[in-house]
Formats: sequence, C-alpha cells, structure tokens
Amino acid sequence: MTPISTRLLALCTLALGMLALPAQAALNVLACEPEWAALTQEIGGDKVSVSSATNALQDPHRVEARPDLIARTRNADLLVCTGLDLEAGWLPLLVQQSGNAKIAKGQPGYFEAGSFVPRLEVPAKLDRAEGTCMPSAIRTCT
Repeated sequence: MTPISTRLLALCTLALGMLALPAQAALNVLACEPEWAALTQEIGGDKVSVSSATNALQDPHRVEARPDLIARTRNADLLVCTGLDLEAGWLPLLVQQSGNAKIAKGQPGYFEAGSFVPRLEVPAKLDRAEGTCMPSAIRTCT
C-alpha cells in the first residue's frame, strides 16, 4: 500500500469512527469550496452541519473574511479544503481571525484534500509573467 493510500485509509477510518460516536450535536464543518461541502454532506449525512466559505460564482483564490464567515470558522469542528495553495491568500488569515485552534493547520480538525493525491505535471519553473501561479498545484498559471 502506498503512503498516500495508507493516509487516505486512515482518514476514512477516522471519519467513519467519528460518525459512529453516540448521538450528539452535529459536527460543524466548514468547507472552503462548495464541492467539498457537497461531498462532506453526502458522507456525513445528518451527523454533520456543513457550510461553504465560497459559492460556485466566487473565485476561490480571493475570499473576503466577512463577519459571518469568521463566525462560522470560529464554530467549526472540521475544516475541509483543497489545499495546494488554492486558499493560501485568505484561509490562514481567516483561521487566525476566528481564534479556532481546532482547525489550524497541523491540527486534527484541518483536512487538506490536495495532500492526499499525487500531483501530476508539476512544472519545474513557474514564471509570474504567465499570470497568477500556485507552485503546489497542477500546472496552474492564470
């Protein structure tokens, strides 16, 4: 089993274990993008309460930390994001402003999906002349 498969299996086991806990209040999940919110809701069902930091019409690179978003971040038990520098321009500040240590990077409440998939076609050199570049992503300069 590859290291990525092992980590993904461990994450799925953890998620299923959390869902098997005795009935309590729903786990508050903040997803960075609506796709992660939909997937989390589908997996978690009535055991989770999910909201998304962005909507389908927003640029996920640029999100304003509005008071309602800071409040949802403060109350989140789990943060589900793409990673790969997609949210790098706003997520660290949002988590800091919320004061929620449970979902800080490196904590159990922080889930970055991009760290569980192999990256393909990562360029050796990125040039800002090509546009906005995310060095961790898969060939992304716009």
